[in-house]
Amino acid sequence: MAEFEVTIDSKLIQDLFLNDRGIEKLAEVVLNQVLESEMTEHLQAERYEHTDGRQGQRNGHYTRKMTSRVGTLDLRVPRDRDGSFSTAMPSGAKPRVSWRIAPPRSRRS
Repeated sequence: MAEFEVTIDSKLIQDLFLNDRGIEKLAEVVLNQVLESEMTEHLQAERYEHTDGRQGQRNGHYTRKMTSRVGTLDLRVPRDRDGSFSTAMPSGAKPRVSWRIAPPRSRRS
């Protein structure tokens, strides 16, 4: 199973506890970041990064709605120029999302 690092801003954390759609928004942010990470792995380059090992070019996004236990999520699915990218997430499926919160990693100075 792949491991992803997700960035969550403080407003989203507040919405998680104060807003009825907090978990839905959190799931949306996490899955969109996972999709971007999958594209980065597929192309072997970050956005705007120019490397010799780059395997293609990004070509925008398309939107999809995904129904989950926490609600309907608006996803921005990235696409690449040659159309070879496909996500590991099931299309049209109603996935079960489980959460595991890992402790923050210590950063080296």
